[in-house]
Amino acid sequence: LSQLFSPNRNHKGLKIKMEVNSPYELDRFRTFFTKEPETISWIENLVKSKDTFYDIGANVGVFSLFTGIFHKKSVQVFAFEPCYHNFNTLCRNVILNGLSGAVTPFCLAAGGQTGFSVLNVISNISGSSGHQVANSKSQLGKKFKPEFQQGIFSVTLDDIIKKFGSSELDTGSSKVQIALLTSRIESLNEHFKTHAHDLAGKRGLKVLVE
Repeated sequence: LSQLFSPNRNHKGLKIKMEVNSPYELDRFRTFFTKEPETISWIENLVKSKDTFYDIGANVGVFSLFTGIFHKKSVQVFAFEPCYHNFNTLCRNVILNGLSGAVTPFCLAAGGQTGFSVLNVISNISGSSGHQVANSKSQLGKKFKPEFQQGIFSVTLDDIIKKFGSSELDTGSSKVQIALLTSRIESLNEHFKTHAHDLAGKRGLKVLVE
């Protein structure tokens, strides 16, 4: 499986290209607009031109790509993805869509403290999720044997905001970032009412509220 796809669904005339080399990536392509429609709506309606958008745990870049293309490169996107194979695909997807400069990928983890750590990679297949920083327990709380242990650098959200936030009119500022995180949490809670088995989404919510 080694192909390039652009969604065949018409979403407000947008065409978004994705590199697909694994079943996980194919699933992310197929569910691009349907897995988290609340998040897509949030990006459309709450993110504004000249804002700064942080995509924490960007994986292969679904929301980063959508933000960059929907807002016609007028939003500065910082995409954080620590896992080596997802980061590689994320970068290639940014290039495929001509978003270099508008979407800036960082091979970093956002966590509870700033410093060096180890990422326990649950699968070496690109597009996979559930990798854990410093521990080897799955999303269900069960221990797993990592297929690879990757050295990473982790930063706190506060440190990210200090580095990239400029003013309270910017989504990089603390007050506005908190408002956006609150909206994201609310949208995820609504999502789980009808998608109770979305474990990856629940892990993302756990990261947001911790």
